[in-house]
Amino acid sequence: MSASRRVLWVLALAALACAKPGLRGPSASKEAVRLLGARLDPKLPDPAAAAAVVRELGWSGREEAVEPLLSLWNTLLARKFRLQGLAPELESLRADIAEALGRLGDIKGVPALRRGLIDDDARVAAVSAAALAGLGDAASLPYLIRLAEGSDAAGACAAFEALGALGGLEAEAALRKGLSAEEPTRRAAAAYGLARMGRVGGILHLDGFLEESTELAPELILAARYLAEFGRPNGWAMLERLAREAEPGLRREAALAYGRLPGGKALGGLRALAKDADAGVREAAKRGLAFRGVHE
Repeated sequence: MSASRRVLWVLALAALACAKPGLRGPSASKEAVRLLGARLDPKLPDPAAAAAVVRELGWSGREEAVEPLLSLWNTLLARKFRLQGLAPELESLRADIAEALGRLGDIKGVPALRRGLIDDDARVAAVSAAALAGLGDAASLPYLIRLAEGSDAAGACAAFEALGALGGLEAEAALRKGLSAEEPTRRAAAAYGLARMGRVGGILHLDGFLEESTELAPELILAARYLAEFGRPNGWAMLERLAREAEPGLRREAALAYGRLPGGKALGGLRALAKDADAGVREAAKRGLAFRGVHE
């Protein structure tokens, strides 16, 4: 996987729920959450089962869900330091925990999410950035700026997206600096952040990606998705072209981009890609559909 495609993949996973949630909002009682938390075995004999419980807790909407999530987060972090690394499925579980903490929106999760910003796992860092932005945690700005200036492009792009959501003079300065980054994905994410702050220059930079590119490339998907999010017809048109003409790897990324967009147009794009000849494209489209509660 190329560096640019890795950025797209990590950003998409930072936003999409990968499984159908079971308990939502008021339907989750305090007792149901307690029973779910009790199922989190700290020995983690089955990471997939633990991930399912973590996602359920994240969707529960109960403050009682925070404590078992933080306990598991600390257990995994301690294990990572002790063993000098974790298996991929356990790193993925840590990202699931960060996503769940962000969804719960409880201030008790903020220290763990700030720690996630400096994590060496790209998805953990990206999810933590998105979660802190969703919480409106302006005190995280210095941490996000450091992530934006770091060596990992996926983490930097997630930080730019979060900075745009939080706003402020410091965030704007970091975003404008990002416009001159070497990697096109960083430049696109920085432009998006500025556009989220209402800066016309951000939209113009994103338009430039679509107007100046001579070939279908990963950064086009990022720019097109950002423009489509702002309701720009050129963004939707580029996504449709990528979904129709690009090679399978880029069609998969187009499906993930559709999954992050609201409205019937994105839903139609996902349904079309769910019938794609490539299995990876179909799977990505089905993730986006499942996130919307559509199972076909």
